[in-house]
Amino acid sequence: VLVIIGAIFVILIAMQFAADAVKKFDYKGVTYEMDREGNLLLYKTSFPVMYQGNEAQYNFFLRNDPRKLEDVNFDGKIVFEKNAVVNATNELNCGGDGVIAIANIANLKIFDMKIIKDQNATCNQNGSYMFINIEKGSESKIERYGPACYQLTVNNCDVLKVTEKFMTEYFSRVKEVTRV
Repeated sequence: VLVIIGAIFVILIAMQFAADAVKKFDYKGVTYEMDREGNLLLYKTSFPVMYQGNEAQYNFFLRNDPRKLEDVNFDGKIVFEKNAVVNATNELNCGGDGVIAIANIANLKIFDMKIIKDQNATCNQNGSYMFINIEKGSESKIERYGPACYQLTVNNCDVLKVTEKFMTEYFSRVKEVTRV
């Protein structure tokens, strides 16, 4: 009886470790953890920031599994700038997803970047700021077309998928640049 109870106990502990291992994964050098908020399954990653003179962790939550965003083609490499202009067309509200997408992109400010909205701005060929333009199109993709200019094209209201793909590429680039 004691052997059976012990075996059940060992099996339960092993199952707990296995469940925890499935919740965490690495994608392009960044660790993500699955986190459930009510009915939403979110993918969380954290980065260190300075807050009130102390180092703290800033959490980003994505709604899409970063490993499943491969269908959004990304052409180019992220180039960091201190300022970023983010423009999006009004037709990308998509049941509120457009608001979430822009708010997510705006949270990149924790990487010491100032986010600006300027509908008159265009790609700066000198690369003095990052330009992120989000528009509706026939396929979901991201293209770098200038020194630090990105066209995020959204098809079928996949605005969260496209912006979260941009963010995962950004996170990977941050990890790549900050590795010692």
